Amino acid sequence: MSGDDLELDAPDTEELLRDVRRPGIIAANRPMVEEMDAGIGEPMVAGTSAHPRVRAIIAELDDAGVRTRIVGTLRTLADEGGEGTLRHVLLDHLALLRGERGIEVARLQQHAIGVYREVRTRLAARQGLAPDLDEIRQLPAGRLARLLDGSRAGFGDPSLRDDLVCTPAAFARARTALTRLMRPAECDPHWDDAAGQPALPREIEEPLLALAPEERDAARRLAARDRIRSTFHRSVFLVWFAADELDVAGSGFATVLDWLLAIEETPHLFPFMQGQTPGQKAWRLARLADKLLQMHEIYARVAHYRGQGAWSARLAGLDTRSSLALLSRERAPAMPMGPELMVAVMLLPFPDLAAWIQARVADKDFVLPPDPKR
Repeated sequence: MSGDDLELDAPDTEELLRDVRRPGIIAANRPMVEEMDAGIGEPMVAGTSAHPRVRAIIAELDDAGVRTRIVGTLRTLADEGGEGTLRHVLLDHLALLRGERGIEVARLQQHAIGVYREVRTRLAARQGLAPDLDEIRQLPAGRLARLLDGSRAGFGDPSLRDDLVCTPAAFARARTALTRLMRPAECDPHWDDAAGQPALPREIEEPLLALAPEERDAARRLAARDRIRSTFHRSVFLVWFAADELDVAGSGFATVLDWLLAIEETPHLFPFMQGQTPGQKAWRLARLADKLLQMHEIYARVAHYRGQGAWSARLAGLDTRSSLALLSRERAPAMPMGPELMVAVMLLPFPDLAAWIQARVADKDFVLPPDPKR
């Protein structure tokens, strides 16, 4: 190898010096930048401040060139953020700008406000609720890349858990709400109907007549509960979600969780909840939330195995029901359902879920999994 080759392989001297000086520049300017950041309040980021100077700052942030710089900063932070919070990596970045370019503190503050506002807007679209400034500051910087990426995984997608982007506070709120919905303090322990047990079809009723009275009553109760369960889920997924009944764009629910919480708060507005006792309403809502998680898992499982080499050919041409039957016979493991994935399902846009259900029904590929054994 010649001397010229060694020169070509050598790192850029200016870049090396910059990397060496970087920690010192940040340390020298960090206190000033932290003080500047402390002066940014929630009204500035939310755009609710009536102060003329703040209004002028926010107005400037709407300029296309300014917004381009803000998004550029976010992309830089996404590339270099590592494990820190958004606030931590942003202040390091601004301290470096201050030390290297001598940018005025007022300009740095405006830029920080713009960054927080941009993240706020994008998070609101992701988690269904605009976070406050403290929540924004605590967003893990490692999630910025996905936040900037316009695409996102949908219902039944095996990569949904990795696609989850929300603030820690939003995650905690969603998990708490889902736990309450699925394990209500007071609810019936089984399927029932306020109108009494439904009539059973002859093909189910007649074989029961040969049983002893106690066995016949127990079997009839089980059959009736199964019929009630089936009727409820059909009334939700095949009737309420029907394309000619539900206006997906005008539903008014931001996320799947928002929809479930609306059912909890105003069950009388939903036909599939009407006429039931409070205990049955709580039970049915819990089972509905559980069913959505089950549905995601079975479709994600099929999609996952369809992407695997050996499985791809075996599942080719099979619909979801046939694919699940094959996977079950071969004892292919189910997809793990942890808290992150459960929250990711709950924070999916409700219109996306509705469109997904309508498309599966139209394609005659809608599969409702059986209740898990308890």
